[in-house]
Amino acid sequence: MLATLYALLFCAISACSALYDAELSRRNSTGLTNAVTWDSHSLLIQGQRVFILSAEIHPWKLPGNPDLWADIFQKVKANGFNTVSFYVNWALHFPTPTTNNGQGDFQEGTYRDIQRFIDEAKKAGLWLIARPGPYINGETTGGGFPGWVGNIAGSLRTDNPSYQQAWTPYMTAISKIIARNQITNGGPIILVQAENEFSASAAHNVYMQAIIDLYRANGIVVPITHNDQHAGQAGNFSPDLPGTHVNIYCGDSYPQGGTRWNQVQTIYHSAHEAVAPNNPLCLAEFGGGFLLGWGGAARGSTGYEKFSNDLTDASYENVFYKDTYAPTVANPPTVTSSFSNGTLTLNYSLAGSQFVTITSGSNVIVAIVLDKATANTWHAPTIPGSGPFKEFFSVGTNQTVLIGGPYLVRTASISGNTLTLTGDLNGTTSVEFIAPPAVSAIKWNGASATVTKTSRGSFNATIAGASSITLPTLTNWKVSGSLPEIDPAFDDSSFVTADQTTTNYTNLPVLAGNRVLYSQQYGFYGGNLIFRGHFTASGQETTVTTTVQYGFAGVPANTLRIGSDNVFVIVQDHMGIVETSTNGGKEPRGIRGFAIEGGNTTFSQWKLQGNQGGAADAPDTFRGYLNEGGLYAERIGAHLPGFPDSSWASGTPLTGGGVSDAGINFYRTTFTLDVPDGVDFPIRLSITPSAITSNFRVQIYLNGWQVGKYINNIGPQSLFVLPAWDTGSSGVHRRIRWRCRFGRWMAQEPPLLASSSSLTGHSRHR
Repeated sequence: MLATLYALLFCAISACSALYDAELSRRNSTGLTNAVTWDSHSLLIQGQRVFILSAEIHPWKLPGNPDLWADIFQKVKANGFNTVSFYVNWALHFPTPTTNNGQGDFQEGTYRDIQRFIDEAKKAGLWLIARPGPYINGETTGGGFPGWVGNIAGSLRTDNPSYQQAWTPYMTAISKIIARNQITNGGPIILVQAENEFSASAAHNVYMQAIIDLYRANGIVVPITHNDQHAGQAGNFSPDLPGTHVNIYCGDSYPQGGTRWNQVQTIYHSAHEAVAPNNPLCLAEFGGGFLLGWGGAARGSTGYEKFSNDLTDASYENVFYKDTYAPTVANPPTVTSSFSNGTLTLNYSLAGSQFVTITSGSNVIVAIVLDKATANTWHAPTIPGSGPFKEFFSVGTNQTVLIGGPYLVRTASISGNTLTLTGDLNGTTSVEFIAPPAVSAIKWNGASATVTKTSRGSFNATIAGASSITLPTLTNWKVSGSLPEIDPAFDDSSFVTADQTTTNYTNLPVLAGNRVLYSQQYGFYGGNLIFRGHFTASGQETTVTTTVQYGFAGVPANTLRIGSDNVFVIVQDHMGIVETSTNGGKEPRGIRGFAIEGGNTTFSQWKLQGNQGGAADAPDTFRGYLNEGGLYAERIGAHLPGFPDSSWASGTPLTGGGVSDAGINFYRTTFTLDVPDGVDFPIRLSITPSAITSNFRVQIYLNGWQVGKYINNIGPQSLFVLPAWDTGSSGVHRRIRWRCRFGRWMAQEPPLLASSSSLTGHSRHR
């Protein structure tokens, strides 16, 4: 099964017990370090049993501002996770086989800055599980393979020497980064995955062993894992079975239904005992989300609402996670209705919160009993300890405090009698906190708050939230046509001449024509492609036939010019390169076949244009080569901040505007958003769909970043998050000047326009 954007990884382990800790002789290690060991019950980190509950975050999916990684990590930690699993996307770091002399592109300050990503996770107190591939799936173009990989001879993900030569520089570069950030070197990385959702075979085993050997040769000493896509039942690469193996075997399963609740499955523990009994039960992916294709839901909102109604939220976790944890708990205590063997059973109806005082002589214990709704409003942030892992509970610290009320608690620390908290409030909030006896004061985001002691021994404080923020409207649009290539007189001499006649895409050979028009072979791996085919007409031509390999093609009509150069133009937005789910990942994009019918005329020349400079020489090295395509407006930088559009005409992409025939228009507007410093104010662009018979699409740029595509006649998405890529300063207010651009192309159903667009938002005070 395909990996989802927000898969959940956890190793389901037993509760800590003196019995297990006494079994030191039965612990397993890599033989290279004892910093991370394991037995059949759990991982042990620095000798401490740790239950791994991991979120999944992919660095490149929040590309604009690496400062936002810290924000996300703090939210992950606050939601109870202690680990983050992350893919690394080969395609972004090696746009060419020899990028940076084989060292790859890990540019500081960009979404390719993997070191920064690792550092921010450690600051938040989160362990990391690195998953560099080479193949990652991840619902990303090519499954993480760069576009050029499909051009090599032979199969991918095998022991093919050409393929190994392709992946070795990348895996060497990323392995060295991982190695220096392992727990043994003071970093947060505790596990490293080899490949992804892969099955054993003769050719696969050689390939997998080569990855494992490369990891070790480059200094990786922590356990190596693998996620078996067969729900942990097949035992692919298990250390308890013969053949090539990793250290820790993990299952990979999505047990929930996509449209309704499935029955809880009880196969995981028994499968684990059958194929990897000396490992802890590990599920590397476990239903953290679903893939949603174009047209996969009714038009409107984000489309993912079809899954968020209990199918993948906390309701799902409460059932499926707990059911999977339960079989791993060894020797659960017997529950009685009396005080016996150190166990006191309390019977209380749950409604809100109750503090239950238990006394035994001079000893007093207060049990806090919360119903689920109330418990969801409480937080238990760690108080930092000392040493390199001071933020990591059970390894660097064992101290926490309890905070009730805030939307989010990011960090906590104690100095003298003051508890200092940082976090977010969803409006004015009553905050209750329970801390060590010495604490009697509180600071929230640096400001002191008045506290009162409650009758149950806790403290209360009321903290004001943010004032309301007025959203601007999107007006004063400027417009320019963006398909000058339709003009026969357009000078395409700077376009790439598509003159190759052979291909290594032997599984999908050229169907017709005397040239290969596969974009990957010419260095273009994403976005819109523009093909211009030239021929001299005799007048006998009746039809031009083409087979476009996936994507959507607009074919503007041209009147034949007898005895002169005629130009046949195709615009293709191929929407990315296939993952390995079809054709082994070797599936080209572009034109697979072409012919002119009637007479004996053939195309004399084909010219091709993708993103400016292609993958090798894209001028915008900050955003990277996959951010834009080959549209004229993209090539001249009209999507970037500061582009001079004063000469553009006034126009609108909304009702009353749009495009009246086949073509492409580019629209620009700016708006200023006043947000007080310290306020988290997410905003979204909402597009009201036109009649579904209007076949058009919209490509959305914000401050130079492509943030989404709207397809009116397919859907489902009409609501687009606009990330906070302009960060606030230390001043009282920050004025954000946003530039919103609609790039649009379409082929029929005039007039083509969106009914309306607007911004929506909600503020949280930090």
